[in-house]
Amino acid sequence: MGTKNFQSVILRHSEHVQNLIPTNKLLIYDIAEGWKPLADIFEIDIPALPFPHVNDTKSYGRDRNLHTE
Repeated sequence: MGTKNFQSVILRHSEHVQNLIPTNKLLIYDIAEGWKPLADIFEIDIPALPFPHVNDTKSYGRDRNLHTE
């Protein structure tokens, strides 16, 4: 599957999900937003811990280098 086709499939799937799920039950979440959207939707306090960014670009590059050395 080519990149453009893959992107098209992902976009169609995302639109399909957004049409199926009521707005008040759906969270479109950007991991860069941290705890707040999650805490809001689950009606909990924001944890005092830093948000874990274990799959960010920096850690991905670092981890990839570990596997290729």
